[in-house]
Amino acid sequence: VGLGVDSEHPGLRALLQHHRNSRIPRAQAMAAGLAAVGIADAYAGALQYAGQPEQLSRTHFARHLVAIGRCATVAEVFRHYLVPGKPGYAPHGWAALHDGIAQIVAAGGVAVLAHPGRYKLERLPMQILLDRFAQSGGQAIEVTTSAHTPAQTHSYAALARARGWAASCGSDFHSPAESRCALGSLPPLPSGLTPVWQLLGPRIVACFSCNGCKHAPSPRQLPVWHALGRCSKIC
Repeated sequence: VGLGVDSEHPGLRALLQHHRNSRIPRAQAMAAGLAAVGIADAYAGALQYAGQPEQLSRTHFARHLVAIGRCATVAEVFRHYLVPGKPGYAPHGWAALHDGIAQIVAAGGVAVLAHPGRYKLERLPMQILLDRFAQSGGQAIEVTTSAHTPAQTHSYAALARARGWAASCGSDFHSPAESRCALGSLPPLPSGLTPVWQLLGPRIVACFSCNGCKHAPSPRQLPVWHALGRCSKIC
């Protein structure tokens, strides 16, 4: 995850556009796999939920399959159709770790290792990931998230302290019916951590400072806007 980035940075924009473009052939491959097991027109169906081809993801296909009655829930669709080894799965060619972090840092942002507990890595591969993340310029790790158990939250908090990383939190919220927890229901970060938004302070120009900005937050929203990196370039 990249926080506090300059959204106009050319290198970052080029990387993101490459990923958006690659979603189209991936979605076509997913649709072809689903068609092979009798689910026709899945591409068109998923597109109804995405709005445009460059945004197509597995979640959009899952929503379509729920809508046509193939499965009862999005989670069930993933289990039966959209994970490795299932007919609707197609890999995505994500950027290499160091390339993604390099563009985040070049754009003035902070690179955060998101929900590490979801990666299902053994101890040595996880250690390699953490080392490479740090060597590439990563500065923070997601400690509190809906995907982490209390034990994992404690473990990643200790890891952040040991490595001198800032800590972030996130609900990974997609919609009320598809997410592990509701917005605003996560527990606070454990004590003794540096919240990632403290690193973002020098990078943020608060949107309310814009003269007459229609997006200006209320006083209650200001901490959230600072944490999200809202700035005058968005206005």
